[in-house]
Amino acid sequence: MRLFLAIVLILTVQVAARPPKSAPAWGPTADGLRVGVRFVAGRVEATLHNAGKKDVVLNLGVMLANGARHYPSALRITAVDARGQERTLVIEPAFVAGRLDPLIMPLSAGARYTVPLDLGTAVVQGKGDRLAAGKYRIQVGYQGKRVPKTAVPDMPGLALMNYWEGRVQSAVIEYVHAAR
Repeated sequence: MRLFLAIVLILTVQVAARPPKSAPAWGPTADGLRVGVRFVAGRVEATLHNAGKKDVVLNLGVMLANGARHYPSALRITAVDARGQERTLVIEPAFVAGRLDPLIMPLSAGARYTVPLDLGTAVVQGKGDRLAAGKYRIQVGYQGKRVPKTAVPDMPGLALMNYWEGRVQSAVIEYVHAAR
């Protein structure tokens, strides 16, 4: 019996000694939606949380190849380097040679959706440059917009959904980027 208790005690101490997963750095809630950002397992993650009482639909960006590739281009990543220079990064396709569909995410009241953000593939908005190696302060913003009727001519009903519209931002985290 003592051996059993000793084993249980050792296992309990080992489980309790594991560091907890870091919580996202949440920004303020805007019309029921909030964004959090965190650095985990070598990458940045953005979490969208519907803290409101109504279900909503998010237009997160675009999909290529009938949904085989997702680009959360409605998420804007602000990166400020040690000199105070600010860059806005986006994750979007380099070029499109086929069908382009909206990246739609239904988000029930109380639900969360986490998006991994590969800052190695993100580009500076309007320039196409990649983020240089270094230490940055990172903040993620989401700009919610409706899908226009003309976006997907064969699926006009997408424009009728209950899209969350507005702007919301996460808090700021420290991030060290190792360029590829």
